[in-house]
Amino acid sequence: MKKQTPPRARAHNKRVRDSHSGELHDRWLRFWKSHRDAIEDRLIFYYATHPRGDKTRKERERVRDLGQAAQDERIDWARGWIADNPPPNGGEIIQTLKDGTPEQKAELQEWVRLRNLAGGEKWLAWRAIERAGVKARSRLNRERRRVIELTAPGAGYTTPEHIAGRWAMWGDRCYLCGDPATATDHVIPLSYGGTHWPANLRPICTWCNSSKAHHWPLPYTILTQNMTERKM
Repeated sequence: MKKQTPPRARAHNKRVRDSHSGELHDRWLRFWKSHRDAIEDRLIFYYATHPRGDKTRKERERVRDLGQAAQDERIDWARGWIADNPPPNGGEIIQTLKDGTPEQKAELQEWVRLRNLAGGEKWLAWRAIERAGVKARSRLNRERRRVIELTAPGAGYTTPEHIAGRWAMWGDRCYLCGDPATATDHVIPLSYGGTHWPANLRPICTWCNSSKAHHWPLPYTILTQNMTERKM
């Protein structure tokens, strides 16, 4: 049985979606465009000075693209097969899995088995290439985040003493809600052009850190409502 999202979490997710529309979204878009080119320049410079890392990156990009191509090819084949062999129960696959009778589910499982048999070795080959592409994409994303962190301005300047000073400035309290801090937050996320300079670092609690995540400009309305719910 699928786990249901708690009502409070659903309300929070709705506020996040709403905050990314209208004026706040426009502000975010302008900010991101102004920093995107700078981030890309940093990545280009890093890989230009790290040939081995650049070679690995290009190989992973090749595997990722092969995985995407295999996925597209598999989907096109599956759509053609399904058009010639419609699923049972009027095509209501999800509804059958949730509320269908044992006989309907068994019929659907047989239809899936026939589809996989029709694909044969091609189907298995596509899936293997897809999985390799997903892994390569994940590694590329992790590597990108690591390079952005390494090349962010202030990376070689900020020391533990600087961070301790920032914590002391805020009284070891979360700069958003005032609860005891548990982590150091980059106010402007590194992925949006933020830096490691002390001015961009502040103490934050676990709750606010999870709510803020990578959002920028900072959705104050979301955090304010979260604080109100938390203290009720």
